[in-house]
Amino acid sequence: MRVRGAENVDWEEIAALPCPDGSPCLLIADTGDNLERRDDPALYRIREPALDPARTRPAPGPRDEGVPVLEAGPAERFPLRLPDGPRDVEAVLLLPGGRVVLSSEAGPGRRQGQLSRLRCAVPGAEW
Repeated sequence: MRVRGAENVDWEEIAALPCPDGSPCLLIADTGDNLERRDDPALYRIREPALDPARTRPAPGPRDEGVPVLEAGPAERFPLRLPDGPRDVEAVLLLPGGRVVLSSEAGPGRRQGQLSRLRCAVPGAEW
């Protein structure tokens, strides 16, 4: 899927949620950070695209031949600031009331990952 207005630095997760108007949306977590140096992780919200063959096209490249590419967007970008600095966030859980739980892998110098709870900064995300 190609998303207008979204940069894929290291997408890790995608989840369904309602848009502010109640229609279906997708939340994309661009939160991967293997070296734990990123200062720009973000969540993107897009309207869930219809799986319409007229809106897809063949993917470029020999390895992707025959795989349709779905065009979506435009995306709304919501920057994330983790309270304890950069982490390699691999999973995102969406909870009622607009709460987000981020799950990170163990990083350099740490034996275990971490769960971080954030109040969602996505307007209209009080699902």
